[in-house]
Amino acid sequence: MRFIIFSFLILIIACTQPKQIASRTDVVDTHVIDSIINSVVPHQLIEDETINWANLVGLLESLNDVPYEQREVALKSIKDEAVTLSNQSWPERFNTNPIRSRFNVFVTYASLAADQRFSTNPSLEQARAIAKMKQSWNDFANRIENSLELPVLNTAIR
Repeated sequence: MRFIIFSFLILIIACTQPKQIASRTDVVDTHVIDSIINSVVPHQLIEDETINWANLVGLLESLNDVPYEQREVALKSIKDEAVTLSNQSWPERFNTNPIRSRFNVFVTYASLAADQRFSTNPSLEQARAIAKMKQSWNDFANRIENSLELPVLNTAIR
C-alpha cells in the first residue's frame, strides 16, 4: 500500500507543471543612468615611462559610451588593468603610502563595480558604483598631482 501511495505521489509531482515566474521588465531610463555615469569625468595623469596610466584612463572614459549589456565586460577589464598596475613596481616618487593607498581604494571600488551582483535596480546601482569608482580614480589622480607639486623638504643639518 505504501508503494502505491508513494508511486502515486511521485507521478503527481512529475506531471505537474512548474509555476511560471513573472518576468520583471523594468523600464530603464537611460538618461538618468547616463547622467550618473557622465557626472564624473576621469582625470588624465601625466605620462610616466614605467607605468602606463593611459590604458586605464581610456577604459574609464569608454564607460560613457558602453551600453548596459556590455558594461560588465568593460568593468572587468578595468579591474584587471588596475590589478595589473597595482602589481607592477612603481617609481619611487609614486610609491608612497598616501598614493598607493589611494590607488588601492580605487582598485577596491573597481572590484566592487565589476563583481557585485546588483539586486533591485541593477542598472542604477551599477551606475552609482561606476560614479564612485571614477571619483576614487580622481582622488588618486589629485593625490599624484598634488604630491608632484609639493616641494621636497630638505631636512639635512646645516
